[in-house]
Amino acid sequence: MESPLLGRLRNEIASDLTSIPSSRANDAGSSQLQLLLLLAPQPDSDAIFIPSQRALMVIQAIERWIGSDEDIDPVIESRTLALLCHLAPILQSVTGRHWDFAFDLAENTLENSPLGDTETLVQLSRALDLIVVVSNLVSTNKQLNATWATRRITILRLVRDLISVSEASMSSSVLQEKCRSQAISILQDPPEGIIEAETLPKLVYLLRAPSLETQRGAYSLVRCAAQKYSEKIVLEVGLNPMADVDARFPQELMELLNNTSVWEDEEEADDQETPRTSVSSPKPSRLHRLIEH
Repeated sequence: MESPLLGRLRNEIASDLTSIPSSRANDAGSSQLQLLLLLAPQPDSDAIFIPSQRALMVIQAIERWIGSDEDIDPVIESRTLALLCHLAPILQSVTGRHWDFAFDLAENTLENSPLGDTETLVQLSRALDLIVVVSNLVSTNKQLNATWATRRITILRLVRDLISVSEASMSSSVLQEKCRSQAISILQDPPEGIIEAETLPKLVYLLRAPSLETQRGAYSLVRCAAQKYSEKIVLEVGLNPMADVDARFPQELMELLNNTSVWEDEEEADDQETPRTSVSSPKPSRLHRLIEH
């Protein structure tokens, strides 16, 4: 419940945080940062967390900690990403280095936090959350969109690489599946250069993911990669008709297509969600739709 007292408390904690030197970031700084997060309003709340100028000073203080010569605890970066999710709407129209810092932090996390590393999953989840928040804000903020445009391709490639792994390394903890699903959601309707022909064998395993939501989101990515793969083969044949071009789909995809139980389970789930009201011819399976396109 919001109150003037709560607002003053947030401002006092934010003010105290800005005065903490880098040498005390791991103890006093980390504690204040955690306390500020605990007092943050719900994302769908209309409450003002802290004023924009105060928010900017907080981020600048944390940037000084992380950029210092001190050995900063990784939890500082993780909590900063969580804080940025709350402060992004407040700072969306404020120009300055804080956005470069935020994107640097997100990029660094994506580069150094593979899905299989359970110790960095919380930080990874927060980085993906921040990307989603920014993606929503830029749709109505030209100023922030201009800044995001300079970093978008690099960040989306890192998100793509995050889920472009072998099936053997796929784990299925709740948080891992959340991160995987979040990454797939971020990559929907990607710009050119993100999903390519070479991406196809690295994404196929997602169609075997434990979560039906993940499978469905991955289907569009695999389909896009399959189209790119087909176009590449057609182009190679067109450029050199006499060459011995390998026109086969990747082994990973063919193994999946031969495993009909995966597709049958998917079709059963679709049928349960969309009951038939009349007798009709059987609809093409996702297997056939993937091949045809």
